[in-house]
Amino acid sequence: MPKAVNVRVTTMDAELEFAVQPSTTGKQLFDQVVKTIGLREVWYSGLQYVDGKGYLTWLKLDKKVSSQDVKKENPLQFKFRAKFFPEDVSEELIQDITQKLFFMQVKEGILSDEVYCPPETAVLLASYSVQAKFGDYTRDLHRPGYLTSDRLLPQRVLEQHKLSREQWEERIQVWHEEHCGMLKEDAMLEYLKIAQDLEMYGVNYFDIKNKKGTELWLGVDALGLNIYEKEDKLTPKIGFPWSEIRNISFNDKKFIIKPIDKKAPDFVFFAPRLRINKRILQLCMGNHELYMRRRKPDTIEVQQMKAQAREEKHQKQMERAQLENEKKKREAIEREKEQMEREKQDLMMRLYQFEEKTKKAEKDLQEQMQRAMQLEVERRMAEDEAARLEAERQAALLAKEELARHAQDQMHNQEQLVRTTTQTSYDHVITSYNNVTTILQLCYNHVRIMLQPCYNILQPCYNHVRIMLQPCHNPPITLLHCTITLPCHNPLITLPHCTITLPCHNPPITLPHCTITLPCHNPPITLLHCTITLPCHNPLITLLHCTITLPCHNPLITLLHCTITLPCHNPLITLLHCTITLPCHNPPITLPHCTITLPCHNPLITLLHCTITLPCHNPPITLLHCTITLPCNNPPITLPHCTITLPCHNPPITLLHCTITLPCHNPPITLPHCTITLPCHNPPYNLTSLYHNATMSQPPYNLTSLYHNATMSQPPYNLTSLYHNATMSQPPYNLTSLYHNATMSQPPYNLTALYHNATMSQPPYNLTSLYHNATMSQPPYNLTSLYHNATMSQPPYNLTALYHNATMSQPPYNLTSLYHNATMSQPPYNLTSLYHNATMSQPPYNLTSLYHNATM
Repeated sequence: MPKAVNVRVTTMDAELEFAVQPSTTGKQLFDQVVKTIGLREVWYSGLQYVDGKGYLTWLKLDKKVSSQDVKKENPLQFKFRAKFFPEDVSEELIQDITQKLFFMQVKEGILSDEVYCPPETAVLLASYSVQAKFGDYTRDLHRPGYLTSDRLLPQRVLEQHKLSREQWEERIQVWHEEHCGMLKEDAMLEYLKIAQDLEMYGVNYFDIKNKKGTELWLGVDALGLNIYEKEDKLTPKIGFPWSEIRNISFNDKKFIIKPIDKKAPDFVFFAPRLRINKRILQLCMGNHELYMRRRKPDTIEVQQMKAQAREEKHQKQMERAQLENEKKKREAIEREKEQMEREKQDLMMRLYQFEEKTKKAEKDLQEQMQRAMQLEVERRMAEDEAARLEAERQAALLAKEELARHAQDQMHNQEQLVRTTTQTSYDHVITSYNNVTTILQLCYNHVRIMLQPCYNILQPCYNHVRIMLQPCHNPPITLLHCTITLPCHNPLITLPHCTITLPCHNPPITLPHCTITLPCHNPPITLLHCTITLPCHNPLITLLHCTITLPCHNPLITLLHCTITLPCHNPLITLLHCTITLPCHNPPITLPHCTITLPCHNPLITLLHCTITLPCHNPPITLLHCTITLPCNNPPITLPHCTITLPCHNPPITLLHCTITLPCHNPPITLPHCTITLPCHNPPYNLTSLYHNATMSQPPYNLTSLYHNATMSQPPYNLTSLYHNATMSQPPYNLTSLYHNATMSQPPYNLTALYHNATMSQPPYNLTSLYHNATMSQPPYNLTSLYHNATMSQPPYNLTALYHNATMSQPPYNLTSLYHNATMSQPPYNLTSLYHNATMSQPPYNLTSLYHNATM
């Protein structure tokens, strides 16, 4: 019996050893290998060996293994490799084992640089290779360095880019994380899908020469034959698809390709050896056969394999889905467990805190009880001490009476002794008495002489003070803290810090704490603590930070330190440090931060503490930081401290954050963050940052800073930021936040929240909260709360914040920043820093420091 021959077959992932008989053919060995590894798609693969002269050769299946020129070794070495490649791996590769073998072979070709791959594609392919090996990326399992031992990139790519292994790993890891949820089989298939688009994928190269002896490359692949230049294996110079080739043949080393087009010349080249031509022909025949098979219906075997593959794939997907569901459930249970654990920890912490609070409360209670006991002991000790002191007092009284008796007895004894003294002793005592009397008289005279100059000095001061404390023709009024200086047909007088000077001819009004004094000839209205003054017959006025300046048919008035200046019939004047200047006879302008502007033609009502005044026949209205403005055709109503004023005949609006703006005959505009500007009859107005050097000789005015591009061509306007979705088509409106359940369908309006039981069915209106018993049936209006018994029989009223009761008979006045050394064209006023020793040409004003109990 012939001796068996040992054979070793190396696949991409295993080594197989067989003992075959000398008569065994290549087909028998090949069938034994594919049966062992379980491969059914056998038409792609073959057995490769190294012949006696060192060339790689494919084993011929129809001949005996022993008769072929296999390199003599023991055992004989063969490699199981893919001999032919599919056109589309996703459609043609059916079995998982086939895909795995192709994946490993293509990967080996790319890493060994037999197949050229760009660096970017190489990184992406490496990430699919990692996904196929490790599965989904998990930060806990795949720590930095988990790819160190794997060869993932061609050496050419590593040398081309000077990056460390950690940097390459980081780039591959980024892509690896993107493949989460992908099966290993799918990762291999994605790898092959990308690799099959590479220029050198599935191409067998052979060294040839043309008729001129030029060295070329012949490439044989699944689609045809290609001719490449010696230096470029990527771009073919000539291509022969299988569909355009009529015949292929060789004669010795000469190889001939005949195209289908008979007019086209044959392509002839020469191989170095006859065996190479035989191998080229075998590859061409195999690739052409597969090329034709793909374009025919699948055989029964292939259909069965595809059906089985689809079933297996579906089964795997179901198992994968079930596994994913179980994984999600497990993760949900773990999250729930963690949540319960956190809640447990929170409860434990809260219990611990509660116990600590309980212990602390018990400790505090014990300390209080000890303190109470200590106080009780101290009280008893104090009572005992009081009893002891009372006993001692009684004993002292008894001792005193006893001492009095003893003294009386002693005096009696002394009288007896005196009566028994001699006449000489009596004369000596009389002489001593006379000497002492003389000395005391001299001391009295000396002290009187020393005090006489002080008396002479204080006497004129006393007379001067007595004169100063008397009023003059029209008693002025002095206010406390936040001083105010007011003129009246006479030079004004300025007082320092907490002093106010008021003019005469008409009694002014004084208010406490940030008070305001009103001028004469036209009684003004005064407010307190962030007060507001209102004008008449002139456009509205702007207020700012506890300071208000209002003009009336007279030039503007300047205030200092967050002041506001308003002009009339004259160009406005701008002041420094938060100052604002506003003109008159033109639409009103509103300024920010606790500012309010009100017009006239109707009685206004003033409130206190960031209050708001409402106008009529002209659009209001600025609200800002606890302020509300309401318009009319009916008297407005003002409320205190974040108050709200509601109008009639026009829908009111409720705003958030203590700010409400209401219109009248013209839609108002509300702006954000404590700043609202509303125009009237001449829209729009644009307010710059501080409105510096603004010329307002002709309307309209463009107010950009606080009134951006507001077009008020047609009402109504929807104020979305503070006036969300407010429809003003018909009244009544229900302002719930500060104006709960207020029905305004017909007057009167009952403002219950801040304006309790106020009936406004017909004028007058009784504003009880801040405007008690004020009768406004016909002007003038009597504002008793802040402006007691003030009669406003004739307009106009010129109200300033620090310049009240100022009547300006002749315009204009030039007011500088602090109004220092201001020269006025009519009776001049010289205002010094504090205007000490001011001379007053008309009935003098006597200003005391606080001028308490002033008689008006």
